[in-house]
Amino acid sequence: MRKEEIKTKVRRAKYKISRNLLTIDNVIIVVSVIVAAAWIWGSISSMERNYSLQRQLELKTREKLLAEIQYKTLEFENKYLHSEEYQELAARENLGLASEGENVLILETYPKQETENSSSKSDKEDSNFTQWMNFIFGGNARKTLKS
Repeated sequence: MRKEEIKTKVRRAKYKISRNLLTIDNVIIVVSVIVAAAWIWGSISSMERNYSLQRQLELKTREKLLAEIQYKTLEFENKYLHSEEYQELAARENLGLASEGENVLILETYPKQETENSSSKSDKEDSNFTQWMNFIFGGNARKTLKS
């Protein structure tokens, strides 16, 4: 009898499921939920694709703008290199040429470099605290006035 009781319970469960759950209303609801989920999934994937394409477009736009700026910079540099002002400066620097009334003076070492080296050596000898105190209270100004 056990088998018959189990078969009976299974038949009753099938009957309840087919009568209560598998109605047309429930089937329509399930199908509509599936369609809505597919539509939402498609919308999200298309939004993600649009976002990535928009980022690529912005990147290309920035690259184009940068290339235009570089092009214009090179144009201006080219114009400057062909200008008389640059040619005169280049001739003075590279060839040692001078205008009328000017004399060219060639020095082995520049005086500014010697003074910078000597002042940096004296700064290195002072401690950090002393340098700050000299900066705040004008100690450097007093040193330059003494020498």
